[in-house]
Amino acid sequence: MKFKHLISIGVLASSLILGACAETQLAEGGIGGTGISVGPITGFGSIIQNGVRYDVSQARFTRDGVTAPDQSQYRIGEIVKIQGIINPDGVTGTATQVDYGSLLQGQITALGADGKSLYVLNQLVRVDSLTLLHGVKLVSDLAVGNIVQISGARDAQAVIRANSLTLQQNSFLSGSSVQLIEGRITQVDPLTQTFSVNGLKIDYSRIARGVLPVVNQYVRVTSKQSLQNELLIASDYRLAQEFVEFVPGEEAELEGLVTAFISPNRFAINGQLVVTTAKTEFENSLATDIKLNALVEAEGQINNQGELIAEEISVRQASRGQTLELEGKITAIDPTTQTLKLLGNTLVVDASTILLQKNEDQETTMRFADLQLNDHLEIKARQLGDGRLLALRIERDLEDLNSPDIEIKGIATAIDRTQGSLKILGLSVTSDTHTEFELNSEEVSQAAFFARLVAGKSVVKVEGTQLTNQVLKADSLELDTEDD
Repeated sequence: MKFKHLISIGVLASSLILGACAETQLAEGGIGGTGISVGPITGFGSIIQNGVRYDVSQARFTRDGVTAPDQSQYRIGEIVKIQGIINPDGVTGTATQVDYGSLLQGQITALGADGKSLYVLNQLVRVDSLTLLHGVKLVSDLAVGNIVQISGARDAQAVIRANSLTLQQNSFLSGSSVQLIEGRITQVDPLTQTFSVNGLKIDYSRIARGVLPVVNQYVRVTSKQSLQNELLIASDYRLAQEFVEFVPGEEAELEGLVTAFISPNRFAINGQLVVTTAKTEFENSLATDIKLNALVEAEGQINNQGELIAEEISVRQASRGQTLELEGKITAIDPTTQTLKLLGNTLVVDASTILLQKNEDQETTMRFADLQLNDHLEIKARQLGDGRLLALRIERDLEDLNSPDIEIKGIATAIDRTQGSLKILGLSVTSDTHTEFELNSEEVSQAAFFARLVAGKSVVKVEGTQLTNQVLKADSLELDTEDD
């Protein structure tokens, strides 16, 4: 029998709370055995997911329910389900089946003024610095009417968080464009033959079905027509799984958002109940990092109650809104510890770090061994308890290898309002009358900017080109209090 978990806070609250776990650093790789792995693709050369490189030479592939020829049909950051075997080394495996399903696809109906959100088929989609963009460089380059495809998950507030966003077409093309939405039916009107999913009204009158839609069914709806006065004309709808189902005794690897939480020892990732024990090992993270909407990777076995008993946990990001950012040149590389130095910070590169190389419009994946001294990199990272940073994504643009640009984003400390200076990630930052100051996307004076800073809390982004003895002269300083 398969177990499907639609976990609520109330269900979790009634569960047994187990002992907390200490932080350790593990050898890279996952569990071994036959099972299912769910999470974003972090690299190619086969498919890399959750720190495991899968041989996909004999695998079957599907994309939105349609057979796909090979791995070239997938993109970095897209969430896939892989069935197969992980070898005893924990870092290699063989895939028998790879499946991808879009969470949302269709017309952009509105763009958020904050530059961090958009509406697709009237569904709110949040993007952040970790969202992989394909076919477009910036969210601000998108326009209402564009057709986009979203891979991601709904967070604890049911808002879609985009892992990847792909621009498919600039506008709806009859006979070519396909729109897709999934969710629970909240209202049915048999007279008008419409039902609602996540607030979107759907006309099912053109579908010949023997069974009428029912409130609370989780369905996947497709349409081959453009939105008509905010009404979606369905070409098909069918029952779907809200979450991946696991079988008791099966090995499981799962990366996603914490969607329900009672304690760091009992919580849900994308609806799947996860339990930690005294034997659970934490990689580059602590149990206290686990909280609602944290991005967490769990590995273990499904017990007879359908719970994932975690052998290993890695908190990739405790808060997606405060990702650290660095741009500059590599000053040191240590292949033994798989670390590098940039802007005075030591960055750990683990098996789940995404390493991308860009050349004009082409994007390929790299390995740590491909990095070289003085490479100009853009890095997204998370602070570790020992002062180092965990690199979540590293990008090397071949067109920017000689760029003088320096950028750093992190929590402000050592704030001197009189001198107009501060520190971010150990880097001293100075400002003067030539510096541009931005507060919530509006230009302000130096005094107004520094008056809003709170040491140890405010997240500040600085850009510049002049770095001398670990002191950066700021060309611009940005503060967004909505991220606080």
